[in-house]
Amino acid sequence: MTEEKEHGTLVLVVDDSATLREYLRLVLKAWGYQVLTARDGAQALALAREQRFSHVITDLQMLGMDGLELTRALRASSNTSALKIMLNTSGPISEDLVRQAQDAGGDAVSSKSEGIERWHQVMAAFLTGS
Repeated sequence: MTEEKEHGTLVLVVDDSATLREYLRLVLKAWGYQVLTARDGAQALALAREQRFSHVITDLQMLGMDGLELTRALRASSNTSALKIMLNTSGPISEDLVRQAQDAGGDAVSSKSEGIERWHQVMAAFLTGS
């Protein structure tokens, strides 16, 4: 376990699925992270005004503000512009999707459809910077 994880790095998980939010919360806590969750982009932005976290893992497709819009909004604020942001999709990852995520300011893209083991590997690499 890295020193950063021992001190409980705070991660924000944003997803409109309560089941997925809870799953990610449990996984990340088991990995040594502190976790906040938000059900949508608006709630995530409200939390960003109140809390300091280092990473955001957000669903790409949400009602209202989607993950790309959330990423742009976080990048536009001086308080959250340096966050590491990963966008999750339930579909395949295309070159167009990667370009859209990068254009919005996303640092990583992952697909829930690649299987749980691969998804965990991508999240772990994103969180540790490897």
